[in-house]
Amino acid sequence: LLLYSEMAKAFASFKPNKQLSLVEAVATGTLAGCIVAGVTTPLDAVRTRMLASPETLKPLSFVPLMKSFLEKEGTAFFLPSLAPRLLYIGASSAAFLAVYEVVSNARAARQGK
Repeated sequence: LLLYSEMAKAFASFKPNKQLSLVEAVATGTLAGCIVAGVTTPLDAVRTRMLASPETLKPLSFVPLMKSFLEKEGTAFFLPSLAPRLLYIGASSAAFLAVYEVVSNARAARQGK
């Protein structure tokens, strides 16, 4: 929500009424969601492997496992999950943040009267 709100402020500053339209809110929400998904996908991939790994890997902590996966497989270890996460989180963020923007604009309009 923080990334979206900062992006929305930046985009809205170029508009005379300082508010995003529904389409702009959807686009901003999608972009913010995709950025967050891209950043968190490697973390999620390591967490998933930790949970699915044999008991011999369980005692290892997050950082050594991530280093191990990067050394053995390179960045390819998280690529299979990147596209689905971008699609899922981008779309759900767009929907959630568009509704948030509509409700927030309606509330501001109601309080302004």
